[in-house]
Amino acid sequence: MVIWAVAIPISGRLARAIEFHEQALVIARKISCRYGEVSDLVNLGDVLADQHQWEKAVAAYHQAIQIADDIRNPQAQNEARYGLALACLCTGKLPQARTTAEQAQQYNFVPNTPNALPP
Repeated sequence: MVIWAVAIPISGRLARAIEFHEQALVIARKISCRYGEVSDLVNLGDVLADQHQWEKAVAAYHQAIQIADDIRNPQAQNEARYGLALACLCTGKLPQARTTAEQAQQYNFVPNTPNALPP
């Protein structure tokens, strides 16, 4: 279900993508999958931001940050904070955008690239 929800914005049907992300979020919560829940919230926030539904996007990112912090998932902590920073930037909340982006940097992660040399 998540794969379809990510693909739908490409076809221009953002409202349908929101519906799929909300359904995926319900399922993740029902089966107590915190990783899926935070992923669904970040993706939902992204689609809401694409539609300029800033308040809803901010709410989704805040929920994602809380869960990501609870489960200590650096990738989710990073992505949720960068999403929130972008939403703040787009709504003119520049100081909050900067602070949130700086917080996101502390959770930067190295993508899983099998051919990469360690730092």
